[in-house]
Amino acid sequence: MLATPQPPTTALLLVGFAWVAAGRGDPELAARLLGAAAATRDRVGVPAAGAEQQEADLVGQAAAATLSPEAFQAATAAGRGLAPDQALREALG
Repeated sequence: MLATPQPPTTALLLVGFAWVAAGRGDPELAARLLGAAAATRDRVGVPAAGAEQQEADLVGQAAAATLSPEAFQAATAAGRGLAPDQALREALG
């Protein structure tokens, strides 16, 4: 079983994994991971701060540039529905 880090750390990891996905040419996965990161932060009431927010914005722009608006929205919504451990498994899978 995958040990899940604390939620703020999980969100930070998911943003990093979103960059990896975008770099590997998988903008849909990047958008899902961003959705999962945002949902994780929302659940614990800890907003992204400074550099983390900027990184999330940049990778979101990169993913959105290669997906249709509808596909980007659908992927981020799907990511918001993932539990943190599910999102980490998807990122590592």
